[in-house]
Order: sequence, then structure tokens, then C-alpha cells
Amino acid sequence: MGVVLDATNNQMFTIAKDKKLRITDLKYQKPHTDVVVGSHQLTCLEFDRETNRLFVLNGAGELFIYSIVDKTPTLIRKFAMGSETVLRGLAIDFMRNYLFTSILYLMLEP
Repeated sequence: MGVVLDATNNQMFTIAKDKKLRITDLKYQKPHTDVVVGSHQLTCLEFDRETNRLFVLNGAGELFIYSIVDKTPTLIRKFAMGSETVLRGLAIDFMRNYLFTSILYLMLEP
């Protein structure tokens, strides 16, 4: 789950277990866009204000990168980390353009 505020454009971005990226217009205090992101629960959300990009992680080890230049988010890229990983955290180094994720490896019993 996650919440990010874009004060410049007066918007709030949220993700939750319902697999949706929701964009709320803070001026009118109403959601104006819902985007279903993948087929698993969403776990983490980050926002790059300089490039207007959202980074969304889910419980299946997938990273989605959205452009939010327009009102409707546009999927730029999707990365799959593998079925035995769960992405729980995300950090971005904007100076070096590095993306860090925290991964929980699952060990399945036979």
C-alpha cells in the first residue's frame, strides 16, 4: 500500500490490495482515474517529480513504471523479477538514476 502527493499538480496517488492505482484530484477531493495494475496486490509506490513517473510494485515480483504527464497514467515499462520473489520496498536515487528494491525470497516446501 502507498500514498504519494503531487502538490504541484494538486493530485494524490494511492495503491492498495484491490490492485488499483487511484488518482485523486485534491481540488475537488474526488478520484478521477483508477488503473488496474497487474493481477496481484500492490505493495509499494514511489513518484519521480522530475520525470512525472510512478513506480509501482506488486506481490508477484513485478515493477510497473507509469508516465503521468497526462491525466491518465501510461504504462512505460514492466519488469518481472520471478515467481518466487515478493517486492516489498522501493527507493530511488535520482542523482545516479538507480532503483533499489527490497526482495523477500520465498522458500516453498516440497
